[in-house]
Amino acid sequence: MQLKKIFFSIFVVLFVFGCSQNTKTVKKLSKQEQTDLYRELGVRYYQLGKLEEAKENLIKALEIDPKDAQTHNTLGVLYGRLGEPDIAKKHFDIAISLAPDDARIKNNFGRFLCEQGKFSQAGKYLRSAASDPTSQIHWQVLTNLGHCQLRQGHKQKAMLFFKKALLQNPEHAPALLAMAEIYYDDGKYMSARAYLERFFSASGKFQPANSLYLGYRIETALGAEQQAEQYRASLLRQFPDSPEAEKLLLEK
Repeated sequence: MQLKKIFFSIFVVLFVFGCSQNTKTVKKLSKQEQTDLYRELGVRYYQLGKLEEAKENLIKALEIDPKDAQTHNTLGVLYGRLGEPDIAKKHFDIAISLAPDDARIKNNFGRFLCEQGKFSQAGKYLRSAASDPTSQIHWQVLTNLGHCQLRQGHKQKAMLFFKKALLQNPEHAPALLAMAEIYYDDGKYMSARAYLERFFSASGKFQPANSLYLGYRIETALGAEQQAEQYRASLLRQFPDSPEAEKLLLEK
């Protein structure tokens, strides 16, 4: 989702939430509606990188309904990002027990397990999610399967998953960026550039630090000094404290 869409979504949720408070209608909402409201607000804060605000609202959702599988699922993702894997796994385990057939939960849990190096378990959940005929996130699951193969050093298998994901959704940004990185590592710089350009087109104005750093390296390898300098300037301006900016400065 593009950043401006995220901002719009969080504005809508905040507006509804604010109006509900002012008119004292929160208590009139059903238990499920209140849970959905706090969970959605938590998700939007997470997408904006406001992790503490996200946790606060997700915990509120859980207090209203401790058995809401999607809230546990989202908390699993959040705690994984916060570097608290034990708490993350606890929430994923609960989410799976509450909704064992949910493809989104299996996808998130599989990705988390892969990041923890538990590749066999990760593959089990990701393959199960990928085989769900009712799932509407097949390309996301395939991309996660690709990343999991990369973590195990299986580059060719990873590429097959990324390409399958892009056949289903040609604008799936994570798969495009992964392909650009693989082609750069293989020394196929023109192909890397093509995939990176597709990534920027798909992601809109959202250009994370790692993508700008990759662009700098690709253009440097191609001898395109002006383009490389544009990436360098953008990275230092937008993400001056990022690890990528530090690497770039050390190269000079």
